[in-house]
Amino acid sequence: MNLILVVIVILSTLVKGDWRNWEKYYPTMLYTALATFLYEFISHSHYHLWELRKDSMFNLMNVHFVHNLIINPLITLVYLSNFPSKRRQ
Repeated sequence: MNLILVVIVILSTLVKGDWRNWEKYYPTMLYTALATFLYEFISHSHYHLWELRKDSMFNLMNVHFVHNLIINPLITLVYLSNFPSKRRQ
């Protein structure tokens, strides 16, 4: 299931992401990954907001790494590249 999610996120990022201006979104992508790692460090064993499940290919630590290093920054890229630059009136 996690591998399928990674493939879906990568494909949607290739289609919807603004790869020409990825440098503009890079600090926010790093901030997202760092904030998620910090959250995992603080709440490693007690205060989880959600529970990730391991599957046949990834153990639990690898699932967290995949989410922190691949999925979250790519979703941030897709979100910020499709965020409207002007307010609607």
